[in-house]
Amino acid sequence: MKKALLAGLTASLAFAFSGCQDSVNILENKDKHMAPQYIQSEKVLTDRILDARLKLLRVDTQNLADSNLMKIQVTMKSMTGNPWTWWYHGDDPYKIDYHFTWLDKNGMEVRTATAAWKEMDILPGDTFRIQGIAPSPNCKDFELKLKQHTE
Repeated sequence: MKKALLAGLTASLAFAFSGCQDSVNILENKDKHMAPQYIQSEKVLTDRILDARLKLLRVDTQNLADSNLMKIQVTMKSMTGNPWTWWYHGDDPYKIDYHFTWLDKNGMEVRTATAAWKEMDILPGDTFRIQGIAPSPNCKDFELKLKQHTE
């Protein structure tokens, strides 16, 4: 009787935990065919909490053939997520704001009409990408600025 009760309780808890978790499974090509152009990156930290929540994985660049504009893709992983928070509240997304600053060959900022900060929701444990396309072929470098979203 005790063994049956213990087995039933264990099965119920396992079902409850698996039913509440809102995770994403990823299927990808094992034999990668992409040939990204990696660039070295440097971080300037002013927000240690944000730095602990987002892990930089890689920074890729590409020149678009039709327009000769620089395209940047920054791949990051969310290090947020706590098993006790989803138990009570579910997996709320973490909100950040980001902004690209584009620089010419002399390191001077290239002003753009679309210089506004953009908001992004990130799920706990998710790998995500932030992309930007330079506004002019004169842009040779960039800065990506990240901050926690405040409402």
